[in-house]
Amino acid sequence: MNAPCLVFLRSLFALAMLLVPLAAQRDRFQDLAEGYRIFVAKSVKPVPTEPNEQQALAKWSGAIEFKDKLYRGTADCTVLLVRIRKSKGPATGVAAGGAPAEGGGEPRDQDDEADATVRDEVIAARNGGTTVDEFLKRRGLPSDLEAVDGEKPLKSKDGVPFVARKVIGKVFDFRKREENQVAVIRTYMLEDDAEYFGLVAQGPWLDPWKDLVEDMAKSLQRTELGADDVESSDSKFGNQEFRDAVRKKLVKGWRAFDTEHFVFVTNTKDSGLIQQIMVDLELMRLNYIERFPPVAGVDLDQVISAVRFCSTYDDYQAYGGPPGTGGYWNFVDEELVLVDMQTLDEKAYRRNPELKHIQVLDILYHEAMHQYFFYANGNLAPASWFNEGFGEVFAGAVPDRRKNEIRKIDKNRFRLAVIKLAQKDDSWPDLEKLLRMTQSQFYGEGVMRNYAFGWALCYFLEEQRKDAKGNKDWGALPDVYLKNLREATRKKREQLKIDEKDKKWLLPLQDELQKAAYEATFGTVDLVALRKAWIKAMASWKR
Repeated sequence: MNAPCLVFLRSLFALAMLLVPLAAQRDRFQDLAEGYRIFVAKSVKPVPTEPNEQQALAKWSGAIEFKDKLYRGTADCTVLLVRIRKSKGPATGVAAGGAPAEGGGEPRDQDDEADATVRDEVIAARNGGTTVDEFLKRRGLPSDLEAVDGEKPLKSKDGVPFVARKVIGKVFDFRKREENQVAVIRTYMLEDDAEYFGLVAQGPWLDPWKDLVEDMAKSLQRTELGADDVESSDSKFGNQEFRDAVRKKLVKGWRAFDTEHFVFVTNTKDSGLIQQIMVDLELMRLNYIERFPPVAGVDLDQVISAVRFCSTYDDYQAYGGPPGTGGYWNFVDEELVLVDMQTLDEKAYRRNPELKHIQVLDILYHEAMHQYFFYANGNLAPASWFNEGFGEVFAGAVPDRRKNEIRKIDKNRFRLAVIKLAQKDDSWPDLEKLLRMTQSQFYGEGVMRNYAFGWALCYFLEEQRKDAKGNKDWGALPDVYLKNLREATRKKREQLKIDEKDKKWLLPLQDELQKAAYEATFGTVDLVALRKAWIKAMASWKR
């Protein structure tokens, strides 16, 4: 065949692919344990559901382009496949013989209540709804559902008609500079005496999104229940139940890897980066333990932590990553979430210019310290100057992976730039105010300065501790503060007669306990002299 013919045929094929509807190019998804099979357009990608999510069985998300007269533009759209039991309590399927699966509506006894963690409470609150309206409301979504009239009922692959409902909302067409009312949520539910089972679609209910979701609904099929073919964790590592639970929630394109104390979940194909992060997780953990040993009674060898690494910023935000960040520690889900900053495109940088200064390993070393402290400090975070400050100190770690040690801790260049701006303006902070800040105050007005000076204070105190000529009383302040925080916690537990099994009592008392630790630590410290020496040191630091 001659070259012009080949070019013509390739062009014809490309044109044909452009004319194929989004819904026509599909992937199959099935879960034997949950008993379903569904076909989903390739234009939306599978997204992992959050660890505390039990009623949403699967999730798909994508940026859909609309050219409708009511809305032209691109919108992020999501479909959830949900199972909502009508009896009280979350469930993720039906066990063999029709018995409720684990996590169903059976009441917990008093010992179970005492053992409940903050995460347990959030799971119960999120997944305790028994209607579609409650499902939406508990996830912060519009829940004023109304019936869909004037449409031919849609049927599943099994021939069962769906009950369709919608939530009307507003979309803004930036091209026309006008606002229009359209359905922004559409639900398709198969309903029986036991449960609601079907789809919750979020996005403007217009083509091509409408066509894509309807195609999914028509392909949904119940299947015979069985055991899912889930890869098991490495048996040489402990807590296989937790590791296998993480693997059970893997979606297409994601893999799980085990280290001695972590389960690392990712969809990146960069094997070198995967190995680097897995080595650094264990290496940094050893250094956190060495610098700040755990509170008495905590056996860290029994703690297995989950770390999720997203290959793109779109994946990160679809999972729930806050805009403008490169990672976060979710203490409720007990999961550390990171994103590969090397894959960011210009669109992400335009929306979040500060991301250009972020390195993935710096974020890892910072956020992994929060993860460590959650367990090592008995679920109570230190004050933000300490928590974020030392997170930023450890972000400057330079590891030697061959020797399995931290070679040195560098200055944090990103935070140092803010310090130098303050030096130029002579706008040094009020030290006492910084030390007394609650978390909400720290994250409020001036948050970038707060992070920078939190780092600078902790770095300065570490210099005093390590320097033979340093002020040892100042150098000891972080350790004294941590000791006083733990002692205040112990006294409060005894005063309130809190059961040792109760893991959720601390959260409402966090500000009170941090205040007590501040007063016990800094009550007799000459803060004027400390601030003067600290500012002198910051002024001498070179960029």
